[in-house]
Amino acid sequence: MTLPSLPSMPTLLTNQRMQGFVTNTRVALDEARTEAVTGLAADRAEKVGGDIGRLRGIETLLDDNEQRHIGIAQFEAEARSVQTALGFAREAISGLGVERETAANLRDDEAVQAITTQARATLESLFGQLNSPHAGNYLFSGAASDTPPLVDVDTFLTDIAPQISGLGVGNVNTNLDTYFTDPAGGFLTNIYQGSTTADAATREVSQARCLGVDTRVDDPAIRDTIRNLAVVVLVGESSLSPGA
Repeated sequence: MTLPSLPSMPTLLTNQRMQGFVTNTRVALDEARTEAVTGLAADRAEKVGGDIGRLRGIETLLDDNEQRHIGIAQFEAEARSVQTALGFAREAISGLGVERETAANLRDDEAVQAITTQARATLESLFGQLNSPHAGNYLFSGAASDTPPLVDVDTFLTDIAPQISGLGVGNVNTNLDTYFTDPAGGFLTNIYQGSTTADAATREVSQARCLGVDTRVDDPAIRDTIRNLAVVVLVGESSLSPGA
């Protein structure tokens, strides 16, 4: 069985970039908490001197501060969900590298079946992770957060299969490049249902800071992960079919 060459490891999903995402999120949250707490302490230190207008102003500031704390907690929960999904994707693509090299020269149908089955299960799990809502919002759909980012796996594999079936390696890679990157190539028209132009709305977490999820399924790194898994599944199933 010969596999088309697969794209290199998506940079977003490497350990370094994953750690960077976690670190940057933690720093942003820490700074937001500090700003919120500092503002509250300063408000309480003011003396109102019986000035009702000033007192109402302080109450408004305290209410705003409470909303910012809520915003921090919401973003923190969203960030954990995103980190979990990206961590799963990172592990999926890391394991795929070994399987790809093994499969390239494999002549054992049972081993091919095992690799193909594992790749399909991983692809289904990845779709499940990316399609899981958080508090009613789909985090990987960008501004279209009321819509799951992806169709089901079977629909995707049926849609992409003609780009691979019965073609030479060069044609497969060219077709896949077009399918995944061209706005009219297939993935962005038939498979990805989220926004391609805007990230999810941000929320105010301090007077000077707004935070929000800015990772969508149409990010090249996530697309490459989906692409790699689909190639292993479809090439494996094709090699096992009668007459292959």
